[in-house]
Amino acid sequence: MLHKLYTWIDYGLYLIKSNSLHGTHSPFVYQWAESVLYHKHRSPNHRVELARSWALKSSKSPEGSSDSLKNWVLKHEPSAKYGQLLQRHLLRFRPERLVVYGCGTGILPAYALELPSEKQPQVHAYLHSPGWLPFLEKTMELVGSASESWVVHQHLEDGFKWQGSDLVLIDALWLVEQDPSKWFEKWDQLAHPAHSVWIYNVQSNERTREWSQWMQHKGSYNISVDLFWTLCLFYRPEQSAEPFILRY
Repeated sequence: MLHKLYTWIDYGLYLIKSNSLHGTHSPFVYQWAESVLYHKHRSPNHRVELARSWALKSSKSPEGSSDSLKNWVLKHEPSAKYGQLLQRHLLRFRPERLVVYGCGTGILPAYALELPSEKQPQVHAYLHSPGWLPFLEKTMELVGSASESWVVHQHLEDGFKWQGSDLVLIDALWLVEQDPSKWFEKWDQLAHPAHSVWIYNVQSNERTREWSQWMQHKGSYNISVDLFWTLCLFYRPEQSAEPFILRY
């Protein structure tokens, strides 16, 4: 009960601090907000929501995990609102690769794979643990995704083997409940103008602490956009460093 109260207080403070288009003075952030964040395009994503409905009705748990599918979806998977936001971002920037670290049921990458085939990025899904693989495969089956559209890595540690020029191949990165400190040393290698980082955290009591960690160690990512449940980092070397809080 107290957790919910703190969440609402935290969200109320966010609404007070946040701006909309009219309070955004960065040309890049204004354009991103206008063409992505507040754009009216909405995809129905019937197959993704079918997969979400299936997971919410399931009482199964992955091997080695205390989380049921239902609890995982409620705590860690983005809502349809944020899934559609990711789709609009992918349509706007057209990255070749979307890398998802901490993947569970696969609902997040499924949004990317619901785009028209010629506009889909290749998805690299790094599982939260190997026990999630059957459930990810079930989601992809429900979505009807071709297997060549996504690459599954069963161990999170494999993601930290990306080095040097390979890191530049990551165009968009979405982190789910990941320890920020693991990424700080790679920031400058990852940074290039086409790249964005999205950090998703629905645990309100951890949000403020984790956001401050990201902001202190964001390295070359000089533009940040706080959407409450999601923090977006962008690499804009031609622009002065600035944090934004946008209402969404």
